[in-house]
Amino acid sequence: MEKALIKATGDKKIVKKLRKNSEQAAKKASKELKKQSKTGGRKKTLLIFGVVAAGVTAGVAAWRASRPVEDPGRSPSR
Repeated sequence: MEKALIKATGDKKIVKKLRKNSEQAAKKASKELKKQSKTGGRKKTLLIFGVVAAGVTAGVAAWRASRPVEDPGRSPSR
């Protein structure tokens, strides 16, 4: 997958960027989870939803980056 991302985007640092962003989101979620573990269940549910949403967002970003880019110089095939 890493090679596909690099090939699709042309950016060799894309994998590092995606990993770094996901690690930061995980650390932030972990800190908030520890902080919120003493409080009510609603806040915990919202936190879990936020972590899942961040994961989905990162997945969609990786998927979009790995999609092939259409060559504008190539004529459309019919």
